[in-house]
Amino acid sequence: MRYLSTLKTTAFLTFAAIVVVGFALPGKAAGQEAYVGKYEPIEGFYTLRGKIPAEFKTIDYLEMRHGREEFPTYGSIKLKGKRGAKYLLLLPVFDDKNVSLKTKKAGGVSYEFTGAFTRLNLQETSDPDSTEIVLTGTLKKLRAGKVIATMDAQFSYYWGT
Repeated sequence: MRYLSTLKTTAFLTFAAIVVVGFALPGKAAGQEAYVGKYEPIEGFYTLRGKIPAEFKTIDYLEMRHGREEFPTYGSIKLKGKRGAKYLLLLPVFDDKNVSLKTKKAGGVSYEFTGAFTRLNLQETSDPDSTEIVLTGTLKKLRAGKVIATMDAQFSYYWGT
């Protein structure tokens, strides 16, 4: 009889733990949901404009994605060339028009950007060949976590590939 009581208690506690963990661990992180919901209209490609220092001339584009996939991606910084490295973005941090981006390391190198959009809803209002500056800020290149180059960055925008 005592065995049956212990079995019922164990089964109940196991069920309760599954329910609690199911509610505590949603399929997507809260930060990801906020990013997807509010900032999808900025998804697209950003190209550096203006005077570009030699350390950054290899950058082809910055891509921002909405992160809605099953295994979410938020974009990348892609270097030029067929075999140009891609530095995948970590979850971006937004505060109104301000944005902070960091990439994962590739070969010990990573990038960080802190800046602001000059406007939002870019997909609806941008010309594919536009040279309008829509994102400005500071772009840093890091090696082993130490800044090796920095620039005042200006980006134009285009939607699509």
